[in-house]
Amino acid sequence: MPGKKTILLICSMVVITASASAKSSPVDLIKEYISALKAADWKTAGKFWHPDFIARSKSLGITFDNVPVKFDCASNLFLSIEAIKSGQANIDTITSAQYPEYTEIQLRLANASDTVYDYYCFVSFNGEMKIVPRYYIHSKDWNTVQTGFTTIHYNNDSLINEYALERTDKFISDICNLLRIPKSRVAQLEQNKIDYYLCTEEEMRLLTGYNAHGLTNFQFDAVITRHLPHQHELAHLLINYALENVPLYTLPVFQEGFAVSSGGRWGKTPEVLMQLAYIMINQGFVKIEDLLGWDDFYKKTGPPELTYPAGGIFNRFILYNYGIHIYKKLYLEFSGSEQKLKLLTVPKVKRQITEI
Repeated sequence: MPGKKTILLICSMVVITASASAKSSPVDLIKEYISALKAADWKTAGKFWHPDFIARSKSLGITFDNVPVKFDCASNLFLSIEAIKSGQANIDTITSAQYPEYTEIQLRLANASDTVYDYYCFVSFNGEMKIVPRYYIHSKDWNTVQTGFTTIHYNNDSLINEYALERTDKFISDICNLLRIPKSRVAQLEQNKIDYYLCTEEEMRLLTGYNAHGLTNFQFDAVITRHLPHQHELAHLLINYALENVPLYTLPVFQEGFAVSSGGRWGKTPEVLMQLAYIMINQGFVKIEDLLGWDDFYKKTGPPELTYPAGGIFNRFILYNYGIHIYKKLYLEFSGSEQKLKLLTVPKVKRQITEI
């Protein structure tokens, strides 16, 4: 049993360590965070993040197979961590930019053929610097309004109206019914709500770094968009909510096809896009089998104006002819690691669909 001096020494070491951590710069902290990821020390990695966002990443009960750090599951850093450990990729630059309310760290990751970047934002929390998502930095002072299923964050009153709020809840309720989500899970969604960030075009670039109409943030189960409701992005989130535990990747023809078949795209309703797909397929502009491979959906057939409607009608055919139970089995069957999905040939996909 240790004596009093030993106990005092241990306590002093704890205090010194905690104090050093509190005073560490964001550059030092990001290096420690990278070390935790490389060591697969997920508990320690989580401590570098703001606890509110750790909680938010868990609040809807969606998890990803073999992804212990959902809060950072989309970063190039996490997705490249094995390559970094093996020496196939490296972090060759870490730069820091100081702003009045936060510090932004830029990581440059390079491998033999590509260079990508990650950005981590640090804010002060209880005397320590913690990581928060980029969208929070630029929206933390926005107005909010709650609907049955969402918390809408907005900065521009002209983007929001009662009719749009009602349509948002109705769409979510309809998709919950389509996916046969149990009443208990629907109640959980009503309680915890989807964080929904409604932006102008400029705000969209500021919150996400992309010049996009909308996107689903899978780390924190949030929708960031210029539209209300953005049914396509909500559909991405709700299929994950229905399945609860899913692999991180899904074959694009299923992931995008479901969102089109139930939520539409480009402001067009699913019905309009199904009619468009029917015409394009019958006229020979696109073939369903040309969409089934991992790279085929984006690279083989042509622009998204062709592939998305065709993928949508393919998913709708399965949904309405085989039912939601079979559809969800197929969606999971064609989800998995990137390596697994890249190995799926078109004949193999067709055979697996037939067998199920």
